[in-house]
Amino acid sequence: MAEDADLENEYDEKDGRILDGFLLLASAGSATPDGVVSASLSSLELVDVVDEDLSFFGRLDRLDLSDNRFTHERILQQIGNAPRLTRLSLACNSLNFLLCSSGTLSQLQSLDLSFNSLQGEVLSQLVHLKNLQYLNLSSNCISLVPEEKEIAGMESLEELLLDNNDLVQFVQWRGLDALRRLKKLSLAHNRIKRLKDDLSEFEYGDDMFYFRSLEELDLGHNEIATLEQLPALRQFRRLRKLKLHENPCMQKEPNLELKGEEVSGFPGIGIFAKSKKQWYLCGNGCFQCRPKLEEPKLKMNRKRMHKVSSAPLLLPRKSASRMSIGNSLDFDDEVSCFLTSLSGGASISAASVQSQQQCQSRVRQLKDQLQQQQQEEEQLLLHQK
Repeated sequence: MAEDADLENEYDEKDGRILDGFLLLASAGSATPDGVVSASLSSLELVDVVDEDLSFFGRLDRLDLSDNRFTHERILQQIGNAPRLTRLSLACNSLNFLLCSSGTLSQLQSLDLSFNSLQGEVLSQLVHLKNLQYLNLSSNCISLVPEEKEIAGMESLEELLLDNNDLVQFVQWRGLDALRRLKKLSLAHNRIKRLKDDLSEFEYGDDMFYFRSLEELDLGHNEIATLEQLPALRQFRRLRKLKLHENPCMQKEPNLELKGEEVSGFPGIGIFAKSKKQWYLCGNGCFQCRPKLEEPKLKMNRKRMHKVSSAPLLLPRKSASRMSIGNSLDFDDEVSCFLTSLSGGASISAASVQSQQQCQSRVRQLKDQLQQQQQEEEQLLLHQK
């Protein structure tokens, strides 16, 4: 029994895991298939799919299967049993080719196939995805795009990413002109040096133009030396945004940063190029250099700085003593006034006796106030010492 268990474990480790309905329920945290709308199953060593189980997930809208070990070409047909799937990611797998029949994934709008080993022929298979609007084929092995008639069926595609492939010459991806709704095209990191139709034996005429709907083209991180190496761009009549960052033509001036500026020879096309950001290595990390400050840096002279104490502000001893003397004199004057008022020669009556008692009480109050103030002044002097 132990040997059988070891054999089963070795078999599982070698073949990987299988995507079934129970795994989908667990990843989405739902008890029923109707409660699963989005599922992330990346980095789980998946190698196969139980396509019959996906037919029960009628509300599944987004599915992430990136960073797994799918290799077979029928993966799209298996996942196609999910009837309402609109977003699918199969990035970072080991796909070499894909088969896609008519009616498969009829609701799919976004597909990520980056970081695989796909060839250019995959575009002729993806034609059956009639509602596909976004397609990412970056970091594959595409060196040639199929002919226009083979990919003309991708009528809904608006954004296509072909970064980090082998599309050096314009003739290699010229067939993308068949995509009538294509608005954004990215060809960064393809070692492109020029855009010129080498198959044409005549110069461009006024009536000839490419990419009827293309508005944004990314040619960053290539080998374009000068803008004169891009004559084909004059035939991109709808092009409005051209990205050329990290090209030799944009690195002649280190602080160059263009934001939609038009260049002579390319009317209506705004060129975007960001200045290069410096990075440095420190230990096991990579860090970005801080930009130089244009404003003057303020420095503090610590020798001229004065210490500030948090103790309450106290009067000097002399001023305190003067204040006490002045207050005591004021009280003595007031007492003497009361005494002189009593020293008249008037006859003593009940009213005079009552007024005399009031004066005496007033004298006692003034004396008490004087004694209290003297005690406070003595405490203040002791605190200063």
